[in-house]
Parts: sequence; C-alpha cells; structure tokens
Amino acid sequence: MVSLIKHFHVATFTAALLLGISTTVAADNTPLTTNPAPDYPKVSRALGEQGRVVLKVFVNKSGEASQVSLDQSSGYPRLDEAALAAVQKWRFVPAQRNGALVAAWVYVPLVFTIEKGAPPEQISAP
Repeated sequence: MVSLIKHFHVATFTAALLLGISTTVAADNTPLTTNPAPDYPKVSRALGEQGRVVLKVFVNKSGEASQVSLDQSSGYPRLDEAALAAVQKWRFVPAQRNGALVAAWVYVPLVFTIEKGAPPEQISAP
C-alpha cells in the first residue's frame, strides 16, 4: 500500500489521502484523485522495504507536474524512483491567487508500507 500525506507549501493545509480511494480534498495544488498510486516495486516488497518519500513538485498553471525532484529519500532507491516516476505523470488542481491560476511549488509525501498479513511477493531468479 502506498499512502499520500500532503503538506502544502501554497496553502496552510494538511490532509491524508489513501491512494486508490475516492476522496475530495480542497486545497491549492491538490493532486487529482484519479492519479494512479505509485507501483510498489516487487523487489522492495519482497525485501520488506518501507519508507517515506517527499517530493518537491512544481505545478504549472495547467496543473501538470513540470518539475519533480526528491526532497527526502526513503532510504531505498527503488521506492524513491517509483515515487518520482508516478508523480511526474500526475495532474494537480492549480493554485490560485486573487482568482487567477498560478504556478507554484508543493511538497508531496508518499509513504510505502506493507500491510500486515499480506502475502510476500514471490521473486523468481533469472
């Protein structure tokens, strides 16, 4: 399971959103609920790798993630890369200032966790 906890730079707003569950969240630079969750790398799941990734995202006026960079690593490159790959494709609700759409930075934390009782991934050796 990958969960998303958002701390917005543009608006004073904190919310938690489990990806894959339809939720309405109103804030500047909110990721759309139709964005797919990052893939949990099979090797990471099999090895029990879990962690929190924080990405710094520049959202343009069209709601696209025009720049995505790693702000805080999970400590596992596979998880970091999965988060970066997913969020680069995401769409956001653009920020507004005085009623006009503006480009803005937002921090997007993603938490990779393995649910207790979930079967381990089977990895086949090449």
